[in-house]
Amino acid sequence: MEVVEIKSQLLRKIEMIQDEKLLLEALQFLELETEIEYLVLPIEIVDKVEAAKIEKLSGQFVEHTEANKLVNKWLSKQ
Repeated sequence: MEVVEIKSQLLRKIEMIQDEKLLLEALQFLELETEIEYLVLPIEIVDKVEAAKIEKLSGQFVEHTEANKLVNKWLSKQ
């Protein structure tokens, strides 16, 4: 089935629908499908994310609770 034929069928079906709720749901779905945006990150950010992934996989990180303990210890020495 070609795109033109599919659009034509959709328009005919939409014209027959009287249920406002159904029409609003269809509109909401179509708006979601047409509003998809892709985020393009600068290469520097992508590189930092990749480096962080490697650090995480190799165990070079501190868990959140442990980091808080270290920060509190450092702050208490100030």
